[in-house]
Amino acid sequence: MTNYKQNLWYVLTFLCLLAIAGCGTNVRVSGTVTFSDGTPLEKGKITFENDRVFYFGKIQKNGSFSLGVIKDGQGIPPGKYRVAVDSYEVEGKGLEEVLIHFVAKKFRDSSTSDIEYDITGKTTNLAIVVDKPETGSERQQVIPRPPNYKQPKK
Repeated sequence: MTNYKQNLWYVLTFLCLLAIAGCGTNVRVSGTVTFSDGTPLEKGKITFENDRVFYFGKIQKNGSFSLGVIKDGQGIPPGKYRVAVDSYEVEGKGLEEVLIHFVAKKFRDSSTSDIEYDITGKTTNLAIVVDKPETGSERQQVIPRPPNYKQPKK
């Protein structure tokens, strides 16, 4: 092996070992999502993100969640994160498809939710509180309709 190839081999091996060693530093992040009246958010997703990465967790029927790099429960790397929470159902099909949101719009985007955490340490258990939309649910058209669209007769 030439000196160049040997050095390249050492660098690649070092980088792989460094990446593997870094995988063990994840922090287990779990908690609950409730509404301001104390009832749990029974389904949805929670997203932790910063300028480089984002991680998702599925919200369970009791409002609990657990984050992971690849799957729920694995934990995430330490760092500062902005948080978004969303819960919705899909109604209709095609041009009639509508999302019915159960969380206020403010909380569905990490840039407007005002929820931030600096994740450090070994385990973090969070209590996140969100609001419902003013009407109890909020409808959002999935595919914007053209201005001259007419509802088909049934």
